[in-house]
Amino acid sequence: MGHRLKNNDLRCLEPTIIERWTRTEIWDDDNEATSWQIAVSIYPALDDDPGDIPAVEIFWMDGVTFETVGTESLDTAIDSFSSEMVPYRVLTDGCGDLREEFDCQPIGQLVIIRKVRLDPDWRHRGGVGRYLAAVSLRTLLPGATCVALVPAPYELRERQGVGQFSDSCWNEGVAALRRLWSEIGFRSVPNSEIMVLDPTSMILEAAIAHLRNTIRME
Repeated sequence: MGHRLKNNDLRCLEPTIIERWTRTEIWDDDNEATSWQIAVSIYPALDDDPGDIPAVEIFWMDGVTFETVGTESLDTAIDSFSSEMVPYRVLTDGCGDLREEFDCQPIGQLVIIRKVRLDPDWRHRGGVGRYLAAVSLRTLLPGATCVALVPAPYELRERQGVGQFSDSCWNEGVAALRRLWSEIGFRSVPNSEIMVLDPTSMILEAAIAHLRNTIRME
């Protein structure tokens, strides 16, 4: 059953419960990474007393954070975490550091988004997923020097199974996600599948303000 919000009022997304979990993994004294998860829950209706109704989780995102200062080699840290992280080596300079064009602050972290999931009942409402992703990113930006992701329709693989869909179907999904992420400030890295966000820009805040006017609550 869908969660219907009363009065078409965006305030229903305001009393959000944003929960964040982290786990630091250390391989040696010079290389470590922090895995994180963010879940967003809301109360389904303004007219209900929050004390009488449980919150509903509608959005989830996870990823990894690598320190760019104090890490012996960012390449090594990325490679050591998992093969899934290998594409992100394009962000490094080959000498173990983040490339200058992606190093937006003198001291900071490389934040990588792995997967994002939005409850199906909340899709096609004019940008709820983008809005919650942008608001959640606010909790990651302090201390970040670069935020990166690979736009991939993982749900397609999970729903249909590996090899059970055409390349064109996958590519269409990737293209659609690229458009969505670009709307909240991410840009493509040339000659790669990576997209990055400059945490020092105001694009994210401008996107949040815009989405507040486009979301359809009913």
